[in-house]
Amino acid sequence: MVTLEEPPLVGRDAQRAVLLNHLEAAASGQGGLVLLEGEAGIGKTRLTRELVAGANWRNICTVVASAAQTDVPASYSLLLAALGSLLSPLRIRQLVGLLEPVHFQAAALLLPCLAEALGDRPPLPDLSPPQASERIQQALIALALGLSRIAPHLWVLEDLQWADAETLSLLPLLLPRLTESRTLFLLTGRSADLRANPLVWNALQALDRAVPFPHYTLARLGADDVGSLVRDLLGQEQLALTEHLARESEGVPLYLVEILKTW
Repeated sequence: MVTLEEPPLVGRDAQRAVLLNHLEAAASGQGGLVLLEGEAGIGKTRLTRELVAGANWRNICTVVASAAQTDVPASYSLLLAALGSLLSPLRIRQLVGLLEPVHFQAAALLLPCLAEALGDRPPLPDLSPPQASERIQQALIALALGLSRIAPHLWVLEDLQWADAETLSLLPLLLPRLTESRTLFLLTGRSADLRANPLVWNALQALDRAVPFPHYTLARLGADDVGSLVRDLLGQEQLALTEHLARESEGVPLYLVEILKTW
């Protein structure tokens, strides 16, 4: 039986290189947003881990949040899950000097960890629901951009097909502001589910209208890629095994790995 804690990355060299190019551009002040999609089990998470490792090696702050792991979707739950792990006490103190007070106060309504840094300030004025919603949106955008002024950041938002409506609606407002920031947002999702959910698909179309952004679709692995994986794991050519794996897995990396575990 083959033991696979972290299978080698095969067949994704080109995609890894292009994602690292986006990351390095963001670190130099040309931030943005990228969509990585593909069918279930195609290797989006595995490739994402490679990008996160590349960011860590470059001393770029990283955060990974998944819509599949949030509780019952609430307003901005996916974005807040990411922010919650970024807002250390040091970062909060730094942000106090970077954000306009109204943005900091509005963000604190959703992020209690900010409240202690507010001090004694009068409450925010009451607004109509649409105006209050816009104030929250601008505060969250200011928070993300403020973090990028402190250090380059990579945000990975996974399983976008299950994201909450508020996070989705914020992305088209955020994207134009990212182009001159040190932040890269990587969104991942299952191709069919992204298109089947009107809320998500409309948000992605709105994103593309705001600022056209790159998106990449992962294809199934070919026989040569399967052969490379077998050689990496076993240290030798195994033609019969390669043909069996390629046939049974149909080039889907998740199925390929599960079959190998039983070999």
